[in-house]
Parts: sequence; C-alpha cells; structure tokens
Amino acid sequence: MISMKGFERLKSKIESIKKDVSRAEGAFQEHMKSLEKDYGCNTLEDAESKLRVITKKTERAREKFEKELASFVDKWGEELEIDHEI
Repeated sequence: MISMKGFERLKSKIESIKKDVSRAEGAFQEHMKSLEKDYGCNTLEDAESKLRVITKKTERAREKFEKELASFVDKWGEELEIDHEI
C-alpha cells in the first residue's frame, strides 16, 4: 500500500505533467496558427508538403546558380583573375 507521503509525491508529479502537457498543447496551437497565417497551412501534412515543394525549388535554383556561375567563371575568370574552384 502507498503511504500518504508517496501519494502526495505521485499527485505532485501528475500535476506537474498535466501542466507540461497543457503548455505543450498551447505551444502547438500557436505554431499551427503561425503556419496557417504565414503559409496558408491548415495541417502539419500541408506544411510538410509545402516544405517539400519549397525545398525542391530551392535546390533547382541553387543548381541553376551554380551552372551560371561556372559558365561566368569559364568565360571571364581568367580576365578577372577568378579561381575556377569557386
């Protein structure tokens, strides 16, 4: 059988966990509001999908930039004394 002191400790731990859960739920709701306001995402799945699209666009833009930079360096690097290793 649990002692009164043990019961009080357990009760205190439960209350602490309840507060932590409540804070976490509040933070989650705030993040969801921000996702909806800033990015038009109503669910985490919407946000993940949008992130994948943005990531792909960013990668394509980076690849295009790197190709254009390489082309520029090939054409003008020697005259501008630019190292081909950029």
